[in-house]
Amino acid sequence: AVSFKTASSAKADPSDPMAALAGTALFVKTTDETAAKAGMTQLVDAIIEQAANVSSALPSSGNTGAGKIAKPKTAASKPVKATLTLEGTEVTSLISEGSGVWYAVKNSTLIMAFSEADMKRALVGGPRLADDAGFKANMTKMPANLSSLSYGPKPAVMTRLEIRQQVETVMATSSSNMSLVQRNKLTTGLVDFVDNIQKRFGTSSGYTAFQNGKIVTKGLQEVNWK
Repeated sequence: AVSFKTASSAKADPSDPMAALAGTALFVKTTDETAAKAGMTQLVDAIIEQAANVSSALPSSGNTGAGKIAKPKTAASKPVKATLTLEGTEVTSLISEGSGVWYAVKNSTLIMAFSEADMKRALVGGPRLADDAGFKANMTKMPANLSSLSYGPKPAVMTRLEIRQQVETVMATSSSNMSLVQRNKLTTGLVDFVDNIQKRFGTSSGYTAFQNGKIVTKGLQEVNWK
């Protein structure tokens, strides 16, 4: 007896492999760490002072002169400044009514985030995009005045078995009257084609920039046709 596999037995993983990297952080290169720290300290102190001035100017109760009763002042509106240590780095936070900003200066870079969790992820050690050879090579192709940038490393190569399972899944849903021999021949051909193409793909990148009075968006995909 001859059996023909019509569906893949592979199970999909519903988890998000990028979940540990989720979050938002801002990295600003500095030429003087001391000046950057001093500047941020002055900015934060100015924000706190301004908030205090606004709060003191508000009437706490009574008639505002327009026939309306003002709402009582609340201390919650005043930002609270604090210092903590995350991943061995001194971090300053400024929080008001549950929202805030966290910042630190590390390795000549000002790092800002909008939650403690995001700041911790930004400070954790490990491989950095700036150290990736493919990223460095792609950056040499980028124009000046970038407003956005995207980069993808060389995609992982699937095994021929993985490719075949996917092809067979698609073939199983088609309404073809091909014989078993014809289906196997077509499947093998598609596996060969996909396997050949996937090994030629390299890094990918894209950007949006302002050039010659126009907003230009381009995408680049490295393909080795040799």
